[in-house]
Amino acid sequence: QNADVSVLLVMDRFREIDYFSILQKIISEFSFDKSGNVDDLSLPKLRKIIIFNPTGVKRSDLFTLENLMELGRHSSGDVALPKLNPADYAYVMFTSGTTAFPKGAMQSHRTILEGGYHYGKGIDLNTNDKYLCFSPFYHVGGLISGLYNCQVHGATLHLTEFFQPDEAALL
Repeated sequence: QNADVSVLLVMDRFREIDYFSILQKIISEFSFDKSGNVDDLSLPKLRKIIIFNPTGVKRSDLFTLENLMELGRHSSGDVALPKLNPADYAYVMFTSGTTAFPKGAMQSHRTILEGGYHYGKGIDLNTNDKYLCFSPFYHVGGLISGLYNCQVHGATLHLTEFFQPDEAALL
């Protein structure tokens, strides 16, 4: 409610956590159709929910990331993209709330790309490097030092769900 989210992309589950069930409990009058349209009086700004189901379980009753990608495949490509300004907000990352109520930290395109640039420059990252990241992207460590760091410097990003030293050594 504090962020006025209009589109929510959420994993159906991760390891033992069933995020979809949690979502159903959070949204009081949860109902949305297979196109992802939401109708919930307690969250009037929320218009669409997209379920990311990496397990590959087919769900005809939900609007999934695969459904969204399929719509893009059939698009004519004649959509005008908005002009971005480096100062425009790219995302809102919420603090954990360990010392107070969680707060949204709004990050601009400039701050996230500069963060990735300076992090990679500090470790002399380049296009010949392979970078192993086992921090999740919902944490600033995974997002900036992993994703944007490699994106800016052209390094290969390797992701892993669990840190397993034997497998990491093979990279």
